[in-house]
Order: sequence, then C-alpha cells, then structure tokens
Amino acid sequence: MHYLAEHAYGTARIIRGDELKSALETMLKHYESHRENRRLWDTFDPELLESEMKGINTTTC
Repeated sequence: MHYLAEHAYGTARIIRGDELKSALETMLKHYESHRENRRLWDTFDPELLESEMKGINTTTC
C-alpha cells in the first residue's frame, strides 16, 4: 500500500473569484515557467479554466 501524509499549519480559508485566479496564475508561473513546454494561464482555453475553477470552488471540506 502507498500512503501520503501532509502536514499543514495555520488557518485554512476558502478563496474564490479573482483571488483564486491570481493564486492559480502564481502557482503556474512558479512550477511551469522554467519548463521548455510551459503551460501558463494565458495558454489555456478560457472556458476550460472557468470550468476547472468551478470544480475547485465546489469542493467541500
């Protein structure tokens, strides 16, 4: 069996809308900008991004 553990500290909060978009853009820049075949925010279909953001926003804890 494979197990994964994550330890997080602090206070969790839900982000939506422009704040979520900004966080996702920052994450993509951090993890993708150095790659030869990078995928940054503006390279995705806007309808796909909107759909994926809705999926993130509807996740419950």
